[in-house]
Amino acid sequence: MASRRLALNFHQAVRSRSALQAVQRSRRGFASPVAGSTQSTTLSNGLTIATEYSPWAQTSTVGVWIDAGSRAETDQTNGTAHFLEHLAFKGTNRRTQHQLELEIENMGGHLNAYTSDLF
Repeated sequence: MASRRLALNFHQAVRSRSALQAVQRSRRGFASPVAGSTQSTTLSNGLTIATEYSPWAQTSTVGVWIDAGSRAETDQTNGTAHFLEHLAFKGTNRRTQHQLELEIENMGGHLNAYTSDLF
């Protein structure tokens, strides 16, 4: 009885594994290779903009990287980058923080800021 149960479990496992492999193979067929070529442009004011055209993508991403942060802080300026990060989306003269968040999120966007010693 135990050997029969073992054989059934083994057979089910083999079938499940075969099914899983078939699904994985079929999913690979839908993947598109990412061959983005990044263009880098420096404006007259020194701002560098990197763009990448992805015609297959139905979204866009905007990122801002500032060449400053916790790696450049001293004991006297410790925490400044983190403090400024929190000010990034505090609103403007025309929009409160809440209005700014709603406008972006109503278009499907997401606001986020972070500090790192890598950038």
